[in-house]
Amino acid sequence: MKKRILGLALALIMMLSSAPSMAYSVRDAYADFVSEYSGFVDTLMAAGDGTVSEGLLIDFLGELQDYLAYINKYAEEITEENLQDNLVEAVQSILTTSTYAPLYSAIYTAYPSAVKAAIKGEISPDLMPIYDTIKSMIFQYHMLEDVDHSDSGDLKIVEISELGDVSVDQGDTVRLPASVDAKSETGVNTRLPIEWEGTPDTSKAGTFSFAGKIRVPAGYALDKGLSEDVSVKIIVAKKDSGGTSSGGTSSGGTGGGVGGGIGGGSGNDSNVTQTVTHKNKFSDVPSDTTEAGKAIYALNDIGVINGYGDGTFLPGNNIKRSEFTTMVVTALGLYNKDATTSFADVAAGAWYHSYVASAVYNDLIKGYEDNTFRPENQITRAEVMTVIWRALNNNKALTATAAQTPYADDGAIPAYARDYVYALAANGIVKAADNMIKAEAPATREQCAVMLYNALVKLGKIK
Repeated sequence: MKKRILGLALALIMMLSSAPSMAYSVRDAYADFVSEYSGFVDTLMAAGDGTVSEGLLIDFLGELQDYLAYINKYAEEITEENLQDNLVEAVQSILTTSTYAPLYSAIYTAYPSAVKAAIKGEISPDLMPIYDTIKSMIFQYHMLEDVDHSDSGDLKIVEISELGDVSVDQGDTVRLPASVDAKSETGVNTRLPIEWEGTPDTSKAGTFSFAGKIRVPAGYALDKGLSEDVSVKIIVAKKDSGGTSSGGTSSGGTGGGVGGGIGGGSGNDSNVTQTVTHKNKFSDVPSDTTEAGKAIYALNDIGVINGYGDGTFLPGNNIKRSEFTTMVVTALGLYNKDATTSFADVAAGAWYHSYVASAVYNDLIKGYEDNTFRPENQITRAEVMTVIWRALNNNKALTATAAQTPYADDGAIPAYARDYVYALAANGIVKAADNMIKAEAPATREQCAVMLYNALVKLGKIK
């Protein structure tokens, strides 16, 4: 049943395949759909965390239209009564291929309410308007006839945002932004990954530009006048003889690096405040002065975590093992695009394959005894703490060893994770409300952000 709504939710955008005339292409229909449901497309792309492009959506819709046309012509006539079942069959069949695995993952992440509704065999209320629109389009126009796919070429990227300055103390490691904000010709926002040319040298104080190249995802092409070349200004603050920085606040920008976007006060003067500008503002994370808000905005500023296209972060949503692994690998700068893994359930074409492989190589994850990783499983708090402990232990960053008063639910902490939980608590990485660690509970996006942020501070990667 879970796949039912995942498939249906994507099928809801199938009006992209519809057209008022036979000459109307899938891409033309997509552009019209975006003008009415751009928030839906934005949300899917944000949930895909860079793995879902408009090109992928258009290709999916073309295949979906062909599949339905085939059913209607050779299997059974599609009617209003059997439409839902046929949509589900078509979408599920397409999404099981490795090509569209990122889209499957995105819909699962973006619409948890739809998944819950699917368990009851229902359509989620937040998707019903889109479903009704498609239902009417199918029977008013020629959705079940052949549609022209010939012009479903690459979409143009027409705008690329500037990167904010990155500030760092002399000798420290620079956390470069992993991607840059962009906009396509249809007006949909997206993020383009960046591949940097080496590692910045921070041995000397000063300001310099560091170059990289934008990696244009499949389905996109840069518009005339735009370049794959990108650069960021790095400001290296000199340390005084005592080893402390003599400066190092960004001269502008949006906090694109570790040094930016997470400050609060300024110096020792309690009457002086510092204005902080973040890359994004989330409607459900109103302040960066709370523990959770500070962590969420800091990690978003440096490209470790993203929000959704509707301006929300959804801090209470649970997170999958593949997603958290990607966060950790990105945060620690351990991503290796050529890394491979032999897990039976991590396909070579999966969007998270290289992230999982990078985590294995760096001894952050180990998988299960049956040689599976279970990427779609919700990650538990104990599993999150285990990964973070390994990251800190690998870097010899765990310093405190004081014994901890047992938690009220100490007996529920898995044996493999008990020492890790208490070690993180002793080092200030983990805090428990009401003296309950809730080790086996699914971890939320907010909880993962806080623990990962605290770990990066401990490692000296965030100031």
